[in-house]
Amino acid sequence: MDEKIGEAINVAATNASQEPDVARKIAKWFEAVASGSEGLGDDEAFRHLEVLYNDIRYGDDQEDDGDV
Repeated sequence: MDEKIGEAINVAATNASQEPDVARKIAKWFEAVASGSEGLGDDEAFRHLEVLYNDIRYGDDQEDDGDV
């Protein structure tokens, strides 16, 4: 993967207040799709999306008020 794409993924995840692991998973998936080892419409793609949906923090989830 081009270094600039990796940097862009990291910057976008950071700007969206996501954990570094989210950027890592997106970059890894991008590499797999770009190399042709995975497609965007196969079962593996849906598994990746499910993992990302579970890891991504939204709105109120991004605020850590200490209550668990």
